[in-house]
Amino acid sequence: MDLNISYPNIMRRLFHHAALIADRFHLVKMLHSALDEKRIEVYKRYKKSNIEYKVLKFYYKIFHKFEDDLDSEHLKQWYRLGSTPYTELELLDIGLNCDEELRIIYDLVQEVRGALTEYNYLKMITMLQEYTVRKSNLIIQRREWSTKNGKKNTYNFNDYYPKELQENPVDYKFSTFMRKSNYDLVINAFKEEYKDFTNGKIEGINNVVKHLKSNAYGFKLFDNFYRRVLLKINS
Repeated sequence: MDLNISYPNIMRRLFHHAALIADRFHLVKMLHSALDEKRIEVYKRYKKSNIEYKVLKFYYKIFHKFEDDLDSEHLKQWYRLGSTPYTELELLDIGLNCDEELRIIYDLVQEVRGALTEYNYLKMITMLQEYTVRKSNLIIQRREWSTKNGKKNTYNFNDYYPKELQENPVDYKFSTFMRKSNYDLVINAFKEEYKDFTNGKIEGINNVVKHLKSNAYGFKLFDNFYRRVLLKINS
């Protein structure tokens, strides 16, 4: 299941001995959405003519790949900035050098995906524990800042605090993972015994159906819609 707060509570009441597993597809999607949130924020700082803007906006797929799978040898003609072709790894470095926090988020996402690939739940537990320490330190710093500036320390809004005391987007996702109702689900997703439990393929089909319906502006007859979906999926 995904991490909707109501699902685990319902399942635990209905199926007392069931193992609840967070869908790896949704975990990766959440992390990449956090990475994209930061990437978009960074490229908006630059002019459209800047190399950094072009890399972060148009070559976003490079940031979604495993770093070990990026080509560091061959110059790709379709990766061109002006008249100069670049390798995938060079483009990644240009993008990550724009912002230190973006690099930190990218490294966190790579670590989590690596733990998922290796089915290393102990590594994920360690990362969540490190997040707990970071969160505790951040809370202490926020209280000190509030006291120093005569502010009431009653706000939970991230934007209320100065930039150096704000959580990054991935830490927001980690806080979702650490929620009491979600923790066991997330850890189970990293265990090899549950590796065959994923909705990834179904989610892909759902995405195809939604895009098809949107691009066609709807279908008059359901039978035509059904046949078109089958043609699209089989192709």
